[in-house]
Amino acid sequence: MIPYIKQGIEDWQVAFETAGPLNLALLKSCQIVGVFWGAWTAMFPKENQKNFEELFELLEAGKINPRIKDKFKLEDSAKAIAHLAERKATGKVIVEIA
Repeated sequence: MIPYIKQGIEDWQVAFETAGPLNLALLKSCQIVGVFWGAWTAMFPKENQKNFEELFELLEAGKINPRIKDKFKLEDSAKAIAHLAERKATGKVIVEIA
């Protein structure tokens, strides 16, 4: 869980991805809360850096495993964007620079 500050009250944001229909959250009486990431990072750059450090520690420890579905080379980046635009992505899409 990644903490963020909203109106002086500490709250928790849980990052997750879903493969099922969005109405499943409604059927299970779940709440989906979003954050305007750009504004948050500008307002809280130190907390943002700390969050990324924590995420990389979890990744290195094998405690999280992002679902990477597709990889594209840099020269195929237009195909990667088309893949996203056509809503074919079911996991993370990676554009490899080198």
